[in-house]
Amino acid sequence: MIKIAKISILTAITLMFSLTCAFSQGNNSETFGNTWDNQGANDTIKPYKTNAYGSGLHSDAAGRPFEWRTREGETSRTGKVKLDAYGPGIGQDSCGRPVKAGNWGE
Repeated sequence: MIKIAKISILTAITLMFSLTCAFSQGNNSETFGNTWDNQGANDTIKPYKTNAYGSGLHSDAAGRPFEWRTREGETSRTGKVKLDAYGPGIGQDSCGRPVKAGNWGE
């Protein structure tokens, strides 16, 4: 009985995560170069501290807070970001979307 409950909970969590990624998935086939606004991305200094100021609010080496943002400006809170996956300064969130560091509160 407990084993069935664990499997059901795991299935529900997996389904929720999959739906979140499916509905927030953008067009990743575009080229992400000079057309993407670079403000905020060039002033963050590596290494980063994940969740330094709370969930989804990170810190750069100078202690400045930032968030990972998609090209559309949406804050990415789907999990760990793979740094430089799409090139220098362009990471990949757990849904596969390209993200850049953006200043917090903008």
